[in-house]
Amino acid sequence: MKYRNLFRYPFDVHDRFWYAYDRDDWTQLSTSQTIDSGSSNDYQPPPIVMRTAATPRRANASLDFFWLPADDKASYYVYMHFAEVEKLQANQSRLQYITRNGQVFYELFAPDYLYTNTIFSPAALSGGQYNFSIRKAENSTLPPILNAIEIYTLKEFLELETNQEDSKSFFLTLAFILSV
Repeated sequence: MKYRNLFRYPFDVHDRFWYAYDRDDWTQLSTSQTIDSGSSNDYQPPPIVMRTAATPRRANASLDFFWLPADDKASYYVYMHFAEVEKLQANQSRLQYITRNGQVFYELFAPDYLYTNTIFSPAALSGGQYNFSIRKAENSTLPPILNAIEIYTLKEFLELETNQEDSKSFFLTLAFILSV
């Protein structure tokens, strides 16, 4: 796994740090078309980030990723961004689902063509290693894809260094573009 390239402001209005994430068992799909992620998606991943998608090199393989947090007591939120970057033919389909630690995390779905869909953890995840797998459905003709992922950790401040009216926590961001 390798990290390269960095996109942030002005590409990202929220100034997140987006790094390319390379894996030997993944390959890249891309489009020169603009992905509608601005006003249509509350999380607003940058269009330049969404123009590429990772897919497994082997057609029947899944997209697997994991992380082992440095602090197993911390809480994490995961945001996965999907957009179909290929215009599918009438006889093609890309149906996929997501598992986390072997359990269904998100049911069957098909990414929309040139439109960003975000799937996220509605509650904080905590403790242990996190294993995610994006799998092709049995009746899908194409392998799964993933365009980008964000992982946030909630950090609590034990001592107040700012006005007590301000929040006592903030999110740290790890944001990755999935490409090769």
